[in-house]
Amino acid sequence: MKKLGIIFVAMAALLTYVPVYGYDVFTLELTSEGQTYTQGFSNVLDMINNLDTDAIQSQISNYTDTSAATGTLNFRGLAITVSVPANSNAVTINIPAINVNQTFSGATRDASIDQMEDWLQGEAGDIVTQIMQELAATSATDPIAGAPTSLESTLTATGFDRGFTLATTELEPRTIDAAERNGNLLGVGFEFGLFEVGDAKGQSYRIPLSYTIRSNTNARRQFTISVPITVVELEGAYSYGLGLGGGLTWP
Repeated sequence: MKKLGIIFVAMAALLTYVPVYGYDVFTLELTSEGQTYTQGFSNVLDMINNLDTDAIQSQISNYTDTSAATGTLNFRGLAITVSVPANSNAVTINIPAINVNQTFSGATRDASIDQMEDWLQGEAGDIVTQIMQELAATSATDPIAGAPTSLESTLTATGFDRGFTLATTELEPRTIDAAERNGNLLGVGFEFGLFEVGDAKGQSYRIPLSYTIRSNTNARRQFTISVPITVVELEGAYSYGLGLGGGLTWP
């Protein structure tokens, strides 16, 4: 068989990453009035909302809106510090790994926390992108590139399979009549896997969908559109991936 030349272009989008139980991907350790407590949360916004006065007082009864407080947020392995000095409403968020230091000053501490939350969901789009890039580079459980079944790993495997291992790329050319055509191919599959990263265990599910348009003169000359759908579970934490790729095979 002739060596195949492959061009593969892929785009992927991470839809959500929502931890549910067990191995906490988002955790908060807060210290104030000489006391410290730690909590795990189902998502990052819940973690930030638990920085308001009522939430802290439910854990540290003598905390007031004039107490100094420091919260260390574990964002899937990335350390983020949120602090407020005594007798102040100014809340500062510090992310050393990407050199971010931002202060919010509302009429109350809770208003400052709300400003920080709005900032993270809006104006801090570039900061959030930097956080995702840092996690992909350093975290062994990151769903974009860190985990064994991350979107990057999945799309790389999909591209290789599409170009070199799938049966549609190994078909030999044949002589055809004018009225005969090489039929296009629709592909549907299902894959299941188990993996372990440190103390965390997980599983993955993948449904690779594809549609292949084949040449009428050579069945191995083909263009394939692939849409892999991926779900990864890590100790109750779920990520969902949707990919779009195109592959050209021209032997």
